[in-house]
Amino acid sequence: MRALLALSGTRAERQGTEDALALSHRALALAEAHLGPDLVAICHSQTAMLLGRSGRPLEALTELDLAIAGGTGMAPRDRFVVLLSRGMVRMELGRAAGAAEDFAEAAALSAEHAMVRQEFMARHNLGCAAQLAGDLPRALRIMLEADRLPVDISRAVAWLDRGRVLLEAGLVSEAVELLDRAADEGRDREQHQVQGEIELELARALILLGDPAEALARARRARREFGRRGVTGWQRRAEVIMLQARGAQARPSRGLAADALALAEDLGSSGDPRRLYEARLMAAEAAARTGDWDTVSALAARLSRHAGRGGLETRMRWRRVSAMAAGHRGDHAAAARQLRVAADDLRRSRSVSSSLDLRAAVTLHAGPLEQLDVELARSARPPALLVALERWRSLASEPPPVRPPADPELAEGVVTLRRLRAEARSDPGDAEVLERIRSLEIDLAGRFWSAQGTRTPTSGPSGQTASGQTASGRATSAARPRDVVRRVVAELGERDTDLAAFVRGRGSLAAVVVRRGRSRLVELGTDADLDELARRLGADLSAAASVLDGPLAGVVRASLASTLQRYRDTVLAPLDLGERAVVVPCDGLTSVPWGMVPGRVGLPTTVVPSLSAWLDGTTRVRSPRVSVVAGPGLPSAAEEAERVAAAWEDDRPCLPDLDAAAQDVRAALESSDVVHVSAHGTHHPESPVFSSLWMADGPVFLCDLEGAQIRSSLVVISACEAGRSRRRAPVSHLGLATGLLTLGVGSVVASPCKVPDATAAAVMGDYHERLRAGEDGADALALAAAGCDDPMAGAFQTLGGSWRADS
Repeated sequence: MRALLALSGTRAERQGTEDALALSHRALALAEAHLGPDLVAICHSQTAMLLGRSGRPLEALTELDLAIAGGTGMAPRDRFVVLLSRGMVRMELGRAAGAAEDFAEAAALSAEHAMVRQEFMARHNLGCAAQLAGDLPRALRIMLEADRLPVDISRAVAWLDRGRVLLEAGLVSEAVELLDRAADEGRDREQHQVQGEIELELARALILLGDPAEALARARRARREFGRRGVTGWQRRAEVIMLQARGAQARPSRGLAADALALAEDLGSSGDPRRLYEARLMAAEAAARTGDWDTVSALAARLSRHAGRGGLETRMRWRRVSAMAAGHRGDHAAAARQLRVAADDLRRSRSVSSSLDLRAAVTLHAGPLEQLDVELARSARPPALLVALERWRSLASEPPPVRPPADPELAEGVVTLRRLRAEARSDPGDAEVLERIRSLEIDLAGRFWSAQGTRTPTSGPSGQTASGQTASGRATSAARPRDVVRRVVAELGERDTDLAAFVRGRGSLAAVVVRRGRSRLVELGTDADLDELARRLGADLSAAASVLDGPLAGVVRASLASTLQRYRDTVLAPLDLGERAVVVPCDGLTSVPWGMVPGRVGLPTTVVPSLSAWLDGTTRVRSPRVSVVAGPGLPSAAEEAERVAAAWEDDRPCLPDLDAAAQDVRAALESSDVVHVSAHGTHHPESPVFSSLWMADGPVFLCDLEGAQIRSSLVVISACEAGRSRRRAPVSHLGLATGLLTLGVGSVVASPCKVPDATAAAVMGDYHERLRAGEDGADALALAAAGCDDPMAGAFQTLGGSWRADS
């Protein structure tokens, strides 16, 4: 019997499951005729494993229930296999709670009998169950803990599963990197089934990265491999991914919906409910693309019975299809309801994480929903479009409701990274140190993503700190978007300020302009024009920062001036904004230094990720506590810091720290209302949480600050690139400045590009003197920049809300 079962496993891996099932049934017949119930249970378990591979999970679960019930006297290793198998089948059927119970019992059994290899598998699969339940940080944490167990076992399956979690979380490039490692491991160990599964996940990643053609090619290769080996269940799953890749193409074929429906019929007879749901959802999406609304409505009715099925991406796709169907039949209230439910679901998925990076990445799934919301609202009045934009952009700017736990090992890792970065700075060519830095960054990023902490206290609609700091609207991001828009319009009128909220859609750029209580939609250039302009601006700003003098300096500045003039002509001039303006940029406009664009030079312009961020960040502080810190290597840092400190001397003593360490920056943020940092800044495009400011002992990273209890309402970063950010999702960008806003700082002053040190020093001294005199922060910055001879002074911009010191 044992020999037959072992042979069935080999046949399944090499030749397919049909011959393997025949061997398993022979073994079961032997056990039932001549052996005891525990060995019968083992045969049921092996049969279940083969049925699961064949895509017949309901039959597999029946076999495993028989094994569990009849095998009470099984040896620990055999009982472990049955528990693990039933947990995996329950996962396939979407039964996360039952799966978690089986994996937890299997892990406890393994630990009791010192079966480290088995404990690794059980604990890892417990993380998979957490993913299915929607708790992505917990899933990552459990998987990472399991991966650290000292066991000699192929990590291909474990890395594959963790790659799936990263994809679900929107961390697509990170998932691809891990899946490539898993593929190498699978090839080395000749794990053919795992290699095919990895190909499918890489195909999913390529769809999200916008390369459906390559995704389709990979899914086809996987399907051929599964077909060659007779693994029909996985063959069908490959076909589901192939349909998704076809649907993601610019012009999907009209036969796509019919192909998806045919696959759904096949899956319905095989007892694979998760893939059946995905195929029907794909059919509905394809029918919507071709305008077959009868098919969409019929499928939407069938899918609605399982609206909560699947992971976050699947749930977001279902809500989008439902909203599209409702919008087509003219039921705009139902469409809006589906979009609200989707936004709430996304908010809950983000709420369990304290990681800025993970929270930003998860909003990847909001992109198509925001696009639909905007499309439905664009034909209505402009305020409706503002509501649609706020619904999704407020997600990206709201602070984490949980604080990461104290983790000495993680803190030690950050200290090590700081030391390695210092070594690399003194010897940039040391390849070994650079490799250690990248490896440590990957490890630390994973641990930050998996951090789950305690709830942070929230204040009410208005509040006042011990220092007399008054905020106009705390926790506005939790308010209804319609109420936020109404409040913003009222506030704009009281402050004599205009609003321009940019949006992309239908292949073009547009802006909702609010001026003197009236709103209007202004159509601007095409997406292609905007992307080309953004590319030119990035190149010109980089060149201007690098070529400060010499024969090329004039040419470089002229090119930059020409590009900025084009922004004025194509983007700014049609808006007809007044003196004071609030800008809500969209993708392609997040790095524009508005204070350098002709028509906005010398005028107060505040840049915000969302309308609620502008309301929440608006702060007035009586007798503010001020901290000034400076890092090494800036020729003008000491002069700038001393002048900034002197600007506040009449209020209370303010001694600049000219030799500040990383911990001093965090301490200043936790104790002062205003923090001014003069230091070298570095934006980390691959991992934004490792964007940093260079201090005496090395860099202070954005991730250093995730657990800080920040008091500061105004942070001024006189450093290069501190205002830059990485596009984590269509509605979410992450960098040093945007990260500080998300962590609760009301207003941040930073530049998205490099600014000469002498220019920064001249602007910042004047800026703080104006703040001390009681001027509004945006006004003070605009006037200070206008008073500087260098046009690059306009690169500094106010991000977030309005800030003012009360006498």
